[in-house]
Amino acid sequence: MDRRSVSQVGTDRWVLKRMSLESSKGIYELVRHFIERILTLLDRTFNKIFSSEFNPLYRSGTIAVALLSFVTVTGLILVFFYRLQEPYESVKEIQSAEWLRWLRSYHRYASDAAVVAVVVHIFRMFAQKKSWGPRILAWCSGVALLALLMVSGWTGFVMVWDAQAQKLAISGSSIFDSLGIFVDPISRSFDGSVKQPPPSFFFLNLFLHIAIPLSMIFGIWIHTAKMARATWFPNRNLLYSLGVLFLIISFAWSATLDDKADLLLSPSLFSKDIFFNFWLTWGNHSPRNVSIFWSSIILGLLVLPFVLKPQAVARPQPSDLDEKKCHGCTQCVTDCPYEAIQMIRRKSEPFISDTVAIVNPLKCV
Repeated sequence: MDRRSVSQVGTDRWVLKRMSLESSKGIYELVRHFIERILTLLDRTFNKIFSSEFNPLYRSGTIAVALLSFVTVTGLILVFFYRLQEPYESVKEIQSAEWLRWLRSYHRYASDAAVVAVVVHIFRMFAQKKSWGPRILAWCSGVALLALLMVSGWTGFVMVWDAQAQKLAISGSSIFDSLGIFVDPISRSFDGSVKQPPPSFFFLNLFLHIAIPLSMIFGIWIHTAKMARATWFPNRNLLYSLGVLFLIISFAWSATLDDKADLLLSPSLFSKDIFFNFWLTWGNHSPRNVSIFWSSIILGLLVLPFVLKPQAVARPQPSDLDEKKCHGCTQCVTDCPYEAIQMIRRKSEPFISDTVAIVNPLKCV
């Protein structure tokens, strides 16, 4: 093969790669437009029901943080009634006590709602193209927070040690074994040689279940680090409304509790939380496929800002300013979440106001 043919092969590969990338971006735009249309329709519907001030879709991020706060507080209370030697018995006692039963239900339902809020927040940021440029840190840290939320939820379900927990533990150990990370298979701990794992197993789950939500506070700080005047919680009225709503739901519908787990038996009937454990039945049959499924989601979300960012010519230009129309109201300074606008003393005519806004193009998104 001569030098020209080698060069031609390289050019052909570049063209194919370029076409593949453009095709991916085309699919991305179709999906993004579809999600954007759905969110627009939902926004209009929710605005009619709740008004824009209380529309939960607009505040999915702050609602997720509020729900995580509810979950953390209720979980720290419940942990004082949890016994490592008798995990199921202690949860059953919690379930039999009136005020502890609704507290456990509150903890459970707020966790489920937090997953919904995070997913809605991701879809909204995706539809609004807020995943690349200066927002990459916020996007990637948000994906990490979603992964931590799921792991924390799974450890919480295992701590109950009912039939659902048994299925989750066996399925989770099979998934880890399919990755080939550990020399000795973890699933041997659930092979039926004993009825129940040792207390150290539940201590590990308890530690992760507490440590992960506390570490997520630092993750949320990173998530909002580049934003000026970042707000973690929704307005007070919406926050109180959320608290009362889940209080009513917790009193009306108690969280389920299956029969006690027994590793000597294989339960045929068990509950399945659709927000955390929707994959449970699938995981028992195809653990490798489940590991591929979750890995693809996390890795796909992480590389999304880098793969699908628009070319330089297609990116929105920094905000421009017509000094003749600036009245020095400072509203743009208040609205800009990245502190890209500052007020300086006006030097040129006409002297409409003492100060005029100036845009820093390096910070403008």
